[in-house]
Parts: sequence; structure tokens; C-alpha cells
Amino acid sequence: MKQIKVTEATNIQIDWLVSTLTNPEWDYEDRAYNTFDWVDTGDTNDEQYSPSTEWSQGGPLLCREGIATYPMPGGVGDEWRAEKYGRHLQAGPDPLIAAMRCFVASKLGETVEVPEELT
Repeated sequence: MKQIKVTEATNIQIDWLVSTLTNPEWDYEDRAYNTFDWVDTGDTNDEQYSPSTEWSQGGPLLCREGIATYPMPGGVGDEWRAEKYGRHLQAGPDPLIAAMRCFVASKLGETVEVPEELT
């Protein structure tokens, strides 16, 4: 395992972290990291689990957790902000990535561990 800052987590790392938080019975050592086949999305089309890019997967989590998103003030870059009840402020290039980083930080803190294979 390797420690990373949530603010620097890539999409694949965010997706893995969200998956481990929403599916605590999952054992990452028994699965293939790059296919995200460890999560049953309920989709008969074998859709990959990617809450950092798929609104149909990340959106319900954002709503359930009470995470607010908004564009960064001043038009600095394409950054978006996300926060949960005024705490766990995170940023990202779009609202969904910012929100998923916020979700992870609210559950695990600002520094997290991910498998070496995801770095």
C-alpha cells in the first residue's frame, strides 16, 4: 500500500477508494484493479464502476452524503469545489471528481492508502 493525499488522487484511485467505502465486504487482493469488476453495479451491460466519471454512479452518492459542489470563485482554471456540511473541502477539474474526493476525505481523512498497483 502507498499513502497519497486525497487532493492528488487520480480517477482510478478515487474509484477504488469509493468502492472500498461503499462495499466494505470487498477484498481488493482477490480482484483485478484495472477492470473494476469487484463491484456489481446492477447493470446488465457490465458497466464499469467509476463514480468519479459516471453521474449515474457518483450522483446518488453525492446527494445521499449531502455534498455541495460549486465552481471555484474568480474563474481560476476549470477547478470545482466540493464540501460536506461546510467541511472536508476538496477540489477537482469537474464537480463529480471534487465530490468524490470530498466523500473519501470525509470518511478517511486527507491522507489515504491505495494499492501500489494503482499508483
